[in-house]
Amino acid sequence: MDYLVLIHIVSISFWLGVISVEVIFERAKMDKGSIVLLHKLTDRYVELPIILIVFITGVLLWERAAWSTEFIPKVLFGFGAIALNVLCYYFVEKRTIEPVAFLTQSTHILWVVFPGIFCFVSAAYLGGSHAGWW
Repeated sequence: MDYLVLIHIVSISFWLGVISVEVIFERAKMDKGSIVLLHKLTDRYVELPIILIVFITGVLLWERAAWSTEFIPKVLFGFGAIALNVLCYYFVEKRTIEPVAFLTQSTHILWVVFPGIFCFVSAAYLGGSHAGWW
């Protein structure tokens, strides 16, 4: 397997793992301050750098395919997943422990997560289809 493809797939897998850990943070039986801080730190120092690697490797792979229009649906879904995750990061950064702000921002985060997951799964499916995995 090509090194760039491998970096892209490993980064996507790592990104999915980070999201899974953040779901655990959100559901954990701990105080709101800890949830807010853990989610912010994880987003800033782990998730955003991984998303950047996914984005860069995705663009490089598409460039390698001579910007083929065949990949536009996959690229759009992938970009959608990244954009929605960055929007989620914005809501995570704005969230505070004040009850109303915490609830409002948590609701915004949830509303962004579902379309983000749809885009993520769609891009992964299309990428696997192009690679001949299914």
